Amino acid sequence: MMGMRTVCISALLLSIGIATGSESEPAMTPAESMNQAVHQLKEEARTSKTEPPRREADFFEEESFEIDPSLAAKRLCSRQDRDTRIDAYVRWQLTAVAAPKELDGSGRFDRLLKQLPDLPENPLAASRTVRRFENEMNRTRPSEKDISDAAAALKSVQQEAQQKEAWAHPGRSLRKWLMNQAPTDPQKLHAALEGVESEIEAGWSVDDAVRDVDRICGELGSRSSLDEKEMETFRRRADKLVRKERLFIGGGWNDERSFTVEVSYSTVRDYDVKRWMKLLKYGTIMR
Repeated sequence: MMGMRTVCISALLLSIGIATGSESEPAMTPAESMNQAVHQLKEEARTSKTEPPRREADFFEEESFEIDPSLAAKRLCSRQDRDTRIDAYVRWQLTAVAAPKELDGSGRFDRLLKQLPDLPENPLAASRTVRRFENEMNRTRPSEKDISDAAAALKSVQQEAQQKEAWAHPGRSLRKWLMNQAPTDPQKLHAALEGVESEIEAGWSVDDAVRDVDRICGELGSRSSLDEKEMETFRRRADKLVRKERLFIGGGWNDERSFTVEVSYSTVRDYDVKRWMKLLKYGTIMR
């Protein structure tokens, strides 16, 4: 009995020692907590193939990490993963806890705009793909099989494009956050133009991004917040986008006799820039 009691007491003391030891472990430092959160975000993104695992920047609402907002803002300013898809996802989630004031001064915000992760490429904007379906559309007297094969091929590329665009959501959301948190009004406009440029370079429709510029120009124009020099700087930046463009397949349809695709342009037009300048000057939304 004595031997059995000794074993029980030893086991109890051992369990108490383990519990005491665990309670005495030091808490993670802010840097360690941030590193662990970023690691978990990367793994979350890697395990999701067809679309981002989240539609909102709500990771830190569900996970109990003690995050330093200034440290989160600093992580926004540098690449978090070689895979641009994962990089955009991590940085987008960090916007929920980052302190925007840390982006002020020393050109940090402008440098960040130059180092944003690219949006995923639109498969429907690949030059070879555009030529392929234009040739199918212009085929002389196509057979029913020609039409059927072309339609099936287009549907396949469209499905691929849907998945790619799903992963554009983090990068677009990150850019919208920057538009809203820009330290100055000229930088807000700079961020809005970068949003348009990112869509052109990746071959997506610029419609939503152009509307963002419309909205911001209207808001700033209503407050007369820019002087002539700042407006001219914006105009020069906007004019550079007019010289950029990507073609992409906007849609397609077919019947028994024909196969047709719609080729669209991802670009900024002269009339967009003129509208933006009027909005900045008068603050009136053009109808």
